[in-house]
Amino acid sequence: MNNNCTVTIMLLLSQDEALYGIDWDGPSPLEDDAESVIVPECPCPLNDDEVDELAALVSPLQASQDYGIDLYQLALHFVTQHTS
Repeated sequence: MNNNCTVTIMLLLSQDEALYGIDWDGPSPLEDDAESVIVPECPCPLNDDEVDELAALVSPLQASQDYGIDLYQLALHFVTQHTS
């Protein structure tokens, strides 16, 4: 490895870590918080026992053959049955 290559690598490794991952050619982030979204609270239609039962029935970390769609449908069916 020649000296020019070694110096270049050392300069790249010594860059400020706070700047790591910044795309200088990309769009700049908005500085204004005026466009933030406020999501209102939504009451849970299930009582505490039903929430515990749902958590025992459907684990978001369990294996799925359908990328979690089957888990979503199972949870949706449970909530529909307990709120109708």
